[in-house]
Amino acid sequence: MDETSHLDVMKDVKELIQNILKDPFLKDLSPEISLDEVQSRLALEQGRAMTLNVQKLDNTSFPVIVLQGATVHELRKSVENETVRRLKKEGRTTFVSWGYVWKTYSLFYGQHRLSKLDDKLANYGISNNCDIHWKKVVERKQF
Repeated sequence: MDETSHLDVMKDVKELIQNILKDPFLKDLSPEISLDEVQSRLALEQGRAMTLNVQKLDNTSFPVIVLQGATVHELRKSVENETVRRLKKEGRTTFVSWGYVWKTYSLFYGQHRLSKLDDKLANYGISNNCDIHWKKVVERKQF
């Protein structure tokens, strides 16, 4: 029986992953890709998902992938995951107080605030390649 060391196996797997990531569809993915990212990309390729462009307050944007029948809650989770992934890639802190973020800012599609977590994105007319943007939300306190 051929005994291959753990390090040799890991080296072979890493080389295999790097070769797979040369595929044009996967070339922009990191070798540290998560299973969720792979599943999202496959769903997108199969037409079961859509890409939305999230416009940040500094007028830059980043894409997120959500399933066709996604809810506002699922969009928010995708935004959270993509933000943390980007922070890690930049070598910055990955702790974000999402409770604070969602109390202070909200996602909008046009003039529609995406605040009802169970609402389907399709109810707002959101489809592939739509732009979603952040706005600071000022809530009036009731006394």
